[in-house]
Amino acid sequence: MKEIAADSPQDNPEQSLPHFEKWMNIRTRDINFVLDTVIEKVAEESSRLSVYGLINISRICVMGHSLGGSAALGAGWQRDDIKAVISLEAPFLCDIQGVDDNGNFIFEQSEYA
Repeated sequence: MKEIAADSPQDNPEQSLPHFEKWMNIRTRDINFVLDTVIEKVAEESSRLSVYGLINISRICVMGHSLGGSAALGAGWQRDDIKAVISLEAPFLCDIQGVDDNGNFIFEQSEYA
């Protein structure tokens, strides 16, 4: 996190991009771990008396704010089982594909489905 906080992406995007990728990798792995664990628990516990019995895994939504919102957007790109993403005040860090010759970030242009 210190790397991202110390960065100045507008001045040196080439330096910032690896930091963004590193941080988003950590955060999306965290989201994936939680989702995989919940899905596993839902499969194990069929009882409606358990909190896991109340979860409909065909309607997964992830949500985040700021860098957490960036990670939520990234997880939405990575997983087909995520049906909705709510991202509040978040940069599109997982959408950055590289840096062009003019020092501008290149963003993913595909539509979210």
